[in-house]
Amino acid sequence: MTLTDTSGSHTENITRAEASERSALITATSYEVVLDLTSTGPTFATTTTALFACTSIGAHTWIDLIAPTVESVTLNGKELSVSDVVQGARILLSDLQEMNTVVVETVVGEGVQDRTATEKVAEQAAEQVAEQVAEQ
Repeated sequence: MTLTDTSGSHTENITRAEASERSALITATSYEVVLDLTSTGPTFATTTTALFACTSIGAHTWIDLIAPTVESVTLNGKELSVSDVVQGARILLSDLQEMNTVVVETVVGEGVQDRTATEKVAEQAAEQVAEQVAEQ
């Protein structure tokens, strides 16, 4: 089975036909996401490991990824060229085996920055409400 052509630039949107084809080809068995939050800068490193089964040995597919920087991609122990396999919001995976392991290392940060700012605003609002309640 060969999936819909994944060459070219792609956004984070997947078509219904692509989803159907991909779900017939692969079944995810586990995911592990590790975030390194020890950085003091605006970004942090992530390592995501996905294990999945494939119904057609030698087939190709992709995984979805939205990240500003991809540091490395490894499929079944073989390091892949980031410039060859990262296309927009997709990472192309070829020559799949019956069981597969893909490891993706990225650098991200937008979500943590936004969450932290939102938490500070929420804390300030909660403090103001508590002060108002205490005054009544």
